[in-house]
Amino acid sequence: MRAQPVINLAFWHRATRHYRVQTSDHLQLRKYIKMEELPEKVLIGWFAHELGHIMDYRERSALNLISFVLRYLAVPNYRMGAERRADLYAIDHGFGDALMATKRYILEQSKLPDHYKKRIKRYYLSPTELETILKEKEAALTQVLQ
Repeated sequence: MRAQPVINLAFWHRATRHYRVQTSDHLQLRKYIKMEELPEKVLIGWFAHELGHIMDYRERSALNLISFVLRYLAVPNYRMGAERRADLYAIDHGFGDALMATKRYILEQSKLPDHYKKRIKRYYLSPTELETILKEKEAALTQVLQ
């Protein structure tokens, strides 16, 4: 899956910019995983991550988005930051459990190629990091409610 702004005249103005989330044949992933066969919670977590990217893009100017793409493609640490921000947006909007289901599915249950799983491990929050963040959020919420 991939989230990206639509490149047209509206792209230059944040208020009118459009975005798309699309499935991709990138790395021929459909050979390994079919969306219609994914558990619902996994699909929700995957979409939540992609919508997290859109939340990140919404605040950026057109020139900043262009710079973002160039750095994302060229600088591994920048890519890591972008993917983790998308995860954090998803968590902040209540999709932490679905995101966890997605990560566990991809890394532990799917038949995706090892090089794809290695990329997920390198650039995205790990299940352990995600679990820590979710526990911290739950503890903070419990403290507020007391």
